[in-house]
Amino acid sequence: MGNSRKASPLVRGSATLAACALALAALGSATSARAATRSVSNRNDSGSGSLRQAIADAAAGDTITFSVTGTITLTSGALTVNKDLNIQGPGPNKLQISGNHASRVFLIQSGTVTLAGMTITNGRADLNSPIVFSIGGGVLNYGSLTLSNDVVSDNEALGDASASPFGTPGFGAGGGVLSFALLNVTACQFTGNLARGGDRSHGEGVGGAVGIFGTATITDSQFIRNVAQGGSGGSVPEAGSGLGGAIGNAGALTVTSSTFIENQAVAGNDNPATWGRGLGGAIYTGGVGQPGVMLIAKDSRFEHNQAIGGNNGNLAGVAGGWAAGGAILAIKGPGTISNCTLDHNEALGGAGGLGANGGVVLGGAMSVANDFGLGSNVTVSHTTVEHNVARGGRGGPGSNGGEARGGGLLSGDAATLTVSGTTVAHNQAQGGEGGSGGNGGNGLGGGLYDDATSTLTLLGATVSYNFALGGEARAHGSDGQGIGGGVYRLGTFSFDSTTVIEKNHASTSNDNLAP
Repeated sequence: MGNSRKASPLVRGSATLAACALALAALGSATSARAATRSVSNRNDSGSGSLRQAIADAAAGDTITFSVTGTITLTSGALTVNKDLNIQGPGPNKLQISGNHASRVFLIQSGTVTLAGMTITNGRADLNSPIVFSIGGGVLNYGSLTLSNDVVSDNEALGDASASPFGTPGFGAGGGVLSFALLNVTACQFTGNLARGGDRSHGEGVGGAVGIFGTATITDSQFIRNVAQGGSGGSVPEAGSGLGGAIGNAGALTVTSSTFIENQAVAGNDNPATWGRGLGGAIYTGGVGQPGVMLIAKDSRFEHNQAIGGNNGNLAGVAGGWAAGGAILAIKGPGTISNCTLDHNEALGGAGGLGANGGVVLGGAMSVANDFGLGSNVTVSHTTVEHNVARGGRGGPGSNGGEARGGGLLSGDAATLTVSGTTVAHNQAQGGEGGSGGNGGNGLGGGLYDDATSTLTLLGATVSYNFALGGEARAHGSDGQGIGGGVYRLGTFSFDSTTVIEKNHASTSNDNLAP
C-alpha cells in the first residue's frame, strides 16, 4: 500500500484493477469450491460413492447430499469431520446412519458442521479400559455443531466395567451427543439413549441423551425415554450416580419450546456407601470447577421424568441412595425456568440395607441446591408445577423410611429460589415405608421445602391442594409425620400479598405453612 501511493494515477489504477481482478478470480474459485455439492450414491461403509469418502474428498464449506436412502452401517469406526461441512440427509425416516453397536457415529474434531435430515443410531462409546471416560455414543463434538431435523436414538456411552481391588472410575457421558464446544439443536428427537457408569466402580452416568461442557441451544426438540444410569457394585466408598436422564449440563444451556418425557436419572444398586444418587430426571445442571454454568428453560414441558436413588438391600448398614429433582436439579449458577409445565415427575429414594434407612428425597419436580458450595440462584416464573411426587426410600429391617422434602420444589444448601406467577398444586411429599421394626419416614412440604440455609421467595404464586404425608410403619414401628402440606420453611422465607397458600393438607400438622 505504501509503494502504490507513490506511483502515478494511471499506474496505480492499473495495478489496482489487476489486483482486484486476481482477487476476484481467487474469490470466485474459492467460492465455487465452498459451494460444491457432493452426493452419496451408496450405503457402503467406505469407498467410492460412500459417505465416508464424500467427507474425505470434500473441501471446507462443501455440502454433502444423498441420492440413496436406507441404513448406512459403519464397520470401520466413526465418521470423522475436521472441516466446515454441511451434511444434508433426505429426512430421518429415510436415512439412518448406524454405529452398528461398535463405534460412535460422528466425531467432529473441528469446523462448523451441520448434520440434518438423518437418524443417528446404534452408536457406542465403550473403551473398556481402566480409568477412562466413555463419551459421546452417537456424536462427539469439539467444533461448532448444528443438528437439525434429526433423530438421535438408541446410542450409548458405557463407562469402564473392569474391576480392580479398589474399583476404577468408568464414567459414561452423553449417550447420544457429548459436546465440548458449541451445539445448536433444532427440531430433533432424542429417544432411548443411555449414558451408563461402569459397574464394580464409582462410575457415573451423565446426560443420557446429551452431555454439555460448552454452550448449547436446544429448540423445538423432544427428549423421550433417555437414561443416565450409575454403575452398580464396587469396592470403593462411593457409588455410581445417574445425573441428567436427558441432559447433563456443565456449561451454558438454553432450552426453548421442547418436551421431556419419561427420562430417568438412576443410581446404581448395592454400592458400599450412600453416595449413589439419582439427580435430575430430565436435566442436571452443575459441575465442580466448571465456570459459567447456566440453565435457561422456557416454553417447555417436563412430564413423567424420574430421579431414582439406588437400592442397597443386599448390603447391611448401607442407606438407600438419595434422589433429587424428578425433572430438574440445578446445583450451580443462575437459572431461569419460565412458561414451563412440570407435571407428574417423581423423585424416589432407594431402599436401605439391613439396619439402614431408606434414601432421602429432595424435590419431586425440581431441586435447587448448592451441594458443592458453588452457589445457585434460580427463578421459576409463570410455570405450572403439578402432580409431582417426592417419596422417601423404604427402610431396611429395623430401620426407618427415608424422608421426603418438597413434593413440588425445593430450595436447599444455601441456594436462592424465587417463584413468581406460578401455580404449585396437587404435589405430594411422602415419607418412605419403614422396615420391620422401624418407623415410617417424614413427609415435609407437600408443595415446597425451604432448607435452613436457603432463601425461598413467593411472588404472586398459588400453592394449593398439596399433601405432606408420613410414611407407613411396618410391625412394631410408628408412622412418619406429614408436616407442612403447602410449604415447609426453615430458612429465609417470604411471600407477597398476591400469593395464595390454601387448601393444602398434612397428615400430622400444619396444613399450609410449617413450622
